[in-house]
Amino acid sequence: MKTKDTRPLLVDFEVHVGDSPELKKELIECMIIDMCELQQSLEPAAIKNGLDAYRKTCHKIVGTLSLLNDSELINAIEALKNQNNDLNIILLKKLSNDIVKSLTAALEMINDG
Repeated sequence: MKTKDTRPLLVDFEVHVGDSPELKKELIECMIIDMCELQQSLEPAAIKNGLDAYRKTCHKIVGTLSLLNDSELINAIEALKNQNNDLNIILLKKLSNDIVKSLTAALEMINDG
C-alpha cells in the first residue's frame, strides 16, 4: 500500500498475526510506537553524546525494524549509528515519518473495515 508521502510496507502481517484484524491492529500500533520512539531519539543523536540513546533505541526496536524489512531505513539507521551526520538524521526523519504515515494508513483501513 502506498499513498502520498508514505513508503510501501513490506510486512506480511498475515504471517505474524493470521487473519485477525485485532492482532494486526495491535501489531501496527506497536510498530507506530516504536517508530515514534526512534524519531524522538534522533534529536539527541544530533549531539555527539546523544548517539548512545539512539543506539539503545535501535536495539530496543529491532523487532519492528526487522518486520519492516526496509533496506533504505536499515541502511540509514546503520549509517547514523556509525557516523553522526546531519544528512543521515534528515534522511532518517523522512523515512521514519513516511513509514509512520504508511502504518497509520494501514491502521485506518482496518478501522474502516
